[in-house]
Amino acid sequence: MPLDTVLCLDTSGSMGWNNNEGINQLKAAALKFLEGVEETAKQANLKENVAIVEFGARTQILHSLSNNYPSLKLKIRGLKANGTTPMKDGLLMALQEIGKNGGVVNVNGRKLCPRIILMTDGKPTDENGRENEQALTAVLLVAVLFGPRWQEVGLPYKIPIACVGCGNADKKLLASIAQTTGGMYVMVQNMDELSTFFKRQVLLSRFIAQFSHDMTQLRNLLVLQQFMRSLGEDMEERELRPFMALLLAMLVADDDDDDNGNYPRPPPPGTRVRRGPHWKWGDQDGGRVGTVVDAGGTPGWVEVQWDRGNKNSYRYGKESAFDVKVVDENRRVLLLEGVQVGCRVIRGPDWKWGNQDGGSGNIGRVFHVGSGIAKVRWPNGNTNTYRDGAEGAHDLLVHPAVSILKSIKL
Repeated sequence: MPLDTVLCLDTSGSMGWNNNEGINQLKAAALKFLEGVEETAKQANLKENVAIVEFGARTQILHSLSNNYPSLKLKIRGLKANGTTPMKDGLLMALQEIGKNGGVVNVNGRKLCPRIILMTDGKPTDENGRENEQALTAVLLVAVLFGPRWQEVGLPYKIPIACVGCGNADKKLLASIAQTTGGMYVMVQNMDELSTFFKRQVLLSRFIAQFSHDMTQLRNLLVLQQFMRSLGEDMEERELRPFMALLLAMLVADDDDDDNGNYPRPPPPGTRVRRGPHWKWGDQDGGRVGTVVDAGGTPGWVEVQWDRGNKNSYRYGKESAFDVKVVDENRRVLLLEGVQVGCRVIRGPDWKWGNQDGGSGNIGRVFHVGSGIAKVRWPNGNTNTYRDGAEGAHDLLVHPAVSILKSIKL
């Protein structure tokens, strides 16, 4: 079941500034958002339904929740700037769409509610097109329906609203909406920053897809920062906090878990695995063997690094499903490649660690390779870190039975 996002967009006349430059840049930013969502569906295996609501001369649901991205893009391209700013009606349309077609999604065992992205460049107007206190109050009363009163209006859960304002937007109002719904609020100075905001919303979805199995990492601001930086977004802590607040608001309290929590003992780090009977992750494994690199993070899940190099988490008991199965297949590496995750190793020339390995001749399995180091699990159950170039030393050797010579043509 895909994640649900409603774009609630201000298409009032003020967006037509400088010969429609405002509305054109909004369309460009929204199109990039949809392209990013589509790419996430392919790369991170997280599908996302998107709906489009506009409020301006016309206030309507332009497109119901769907992952038909070409159809959604067509609606975005047709946006025009005209009219006043009936924000209250726009939010009511978003509420209607989620109540009718939205729902809580289960991502890697983590339940997530829909989100709304509200973009505006002006102050809300009343039924007569006037900016006044009554219009502000009406918007705040609707915001309460997404937050404290969500059950009264038939929503699947509390719905956080991510507010992004520019131009003449009412900062205090947007901050209040975010606070009431548990969402976030940012002001952007120009449309380039708006485009960046939409891009970061896409990356937040990817972050959820990658770490939803591990609540410790999912809640970690530093992990989010490192993830964003790895994808080209160098964000400071003050910029990250609103996104983390939105993420946490999307998490649904799991007081009715879908299984009894009695999971089988997971295979320990270093265990070799292939796709199992309940595999649903496409070509993530590349059709190859992988190595369990972490089995103690989240009950019912194991983290696997595939021999092709990518790493992800898979069910091992969660939802009564087994995405991977244990196999007895050694990783064969080129002699010049040295120690790799999944290969078998023995004591090397600089070994100085006594009988950590259970005694000379025992064979261990590598489950992590870092900068000059490698982590190994031995048959006696010990897991230790060893030098693999650090300090100019090599505590390990690849077991001769699994190394092959590389033929070189001169």
